[in-house]
Amino acid sequence: MQEEDNDASVTNEDTEILNLPLYTERKADGIYRYRRRVPKPLVSRIGKGYLYRNLGKTKQEVVRKWLSAHAEIEEILTSAIEGESKAQELIRKKDHRATILHLVEEEYGKEAAQRLEVGAVDDNLEYALMDLADRLEGQYPKKTLSLMHGAVLPERSDSFADVLDYYAEFKQTGYGATDHRLKVRIAKCKADLIEALGAYKVKQATYSSHHSKRCQCLSRYACRAYVCKLGCEI
Repeated sequence: MQEEDNDASVTNEDTEILNLPLYTERKADGIYRYRRRVPKPLVSRIGKGYLYRNLGKTKQEVVRKWLSAHAEIEEILTSAIEGESKAQELIRKKDHRATILHLVEEEYGKEAAQRLEVGAVDDNLEYALMDLADRLEGQYPKKTLSLMHGAVLPERSDSFADVLDYYAEFKQTGYGATDHRLKVRIAKCKADLIEALGAYKVKQATYSSHHSKRCQCLSRYACRAYVCKLGCEI
């Protein structure tokens, strides 16, 4: 903590003396740069303790480049915070499958996560998963990392509410009014199911995909048939 305070005081001092924007410093070679300390909880996720951006050799360049550099760094930090928050939420739910897919997508991209989900794991992806599991050791549950290390995903189980959420995500258009109407219909369908079956059966009880081939939720295209089977008009 003392180290962080000292770092901040040095940066602020440079900023005040040279009349520079926040997080800006001048290196020994005369080059100005943007320097931002990464919060300790995010260091392992971002992979470094500081984030830098070169701002040029003159104050005019600093003024011109600072806003874009600051926005880029803010976006990196915000994305890391959101990713960490989602990962911790999945850990609390003990959802090993979703946690693994989330971590793989963050590290290697959506395509890699999709390949893992459908079982299309080649040697490159297998080695990448082993490496990721090793690097995340101690940060996530042992069972989660053990499954990731072996390129294994637990069988997916979903509640009725989960299926409706997947359906809503699949049907989103990006248009506010249309998506709002969909959200309202989904909420009504959930309410009708809760009234008919009870909150536990709708929100908490899960049903594995092997129970019924028509009820498989691994494919989002199956959600419509599944929802219609329950008698919901969406």
